[in-house]
Amino acid sequence: MFYNPRFRQMTYFPEMCIPSGISSIRVKEIPLNLPPDTFTEMEINFEGRLQLELLKVCQGAGALGSLLPEVEEIMGKWDDYAEQYMADAVAQIDDYPNAAIGWAAFIGMAVAQWWGTDWQVNRFTPYKHLYGAEQWDDMDDKIMADILALPLGSSEEQFLRDTIITCAEKAISIIMEEDFEPCSDQAYEILSITIKTMFKIGAALQLHRMGWRGNRDKS
Repeated sequence: MFYNPRFRQMTYFPEMCIPSGISSIRVKEIPLNLPPDTFTEMEINFEGRLQLELLKVCQGAGALGSLLPEVEEIMGKWDDYAEQYMADAVAQIDDYPNAAIGWAAFIGMAVAQWWGTDWQVNRFTPYKHLYGAEQWDDMDDKIMADILALPLGSSEEQFLRDTIITCAEKAISIIMEEDFEPCSDQAYEILSITIKTMFKIGAALQLHRMGWRGNRDKS
C-alpha cells in the first residue's frame, strides 16, 4: 500500500467473532438518490444509516454529488467476490480494521472501471486478479496504478485514497455505536453489510469520475 499509514494504524474494533465464509443476508435497501431531509421521515436501519453517513463523507469531500450511482451488474460482481474477500478481510480485521473494511471500496472502483470500459471482457475477471505483488496487502496499489491508471502519489490518487480511508473510519465509528453480542449472527451481519457498503461506495466514486450521475444499466 502506498503512503497510507491511516490504513495500518491500530484502531479499537469490537469483538466480532467472525465465522469462516459469508452468509447470504438480505436487508432493506434505502435509496440514496433522495434529498437528505427525506431520510428523517423514513425508518433508518443500520445499512441505510451507514450508507447515508458515507454518502455525506463523499459529498463533503467533493467526490460525489447528490446522487449515488448504482448499477446492478457491478453489485452482482460483489456477489462473486464476497466470500473470498471476506476470508481475506477477516484475517486482517483485528490488526488492521481500516484496511479490512476499506479495501472493498478499491475493489468497487475496479469493477466500475471494468463496467465502464469493456465489461464483456472483464465481467468474469477472477478475484485474485486484483492481488498486487504482495497479494492482498497491496491490492489498493494494484487497483490504483494498473486498473485505474492513476500514478501512485498523484493528487487525484491521494484524494481518492483519503476519501476511502475517511469512509472506513466513519464506518468503524458507526459499528461501534451498535449494540450487538460478540460472536452473534448480528455481529457478522453488521460486518458483512459494512464491507458490501464500502464496495458500493467505491463503485459510486468511480462511476462519478466517469460521468455517471444516476441509475443506469449497461448491457
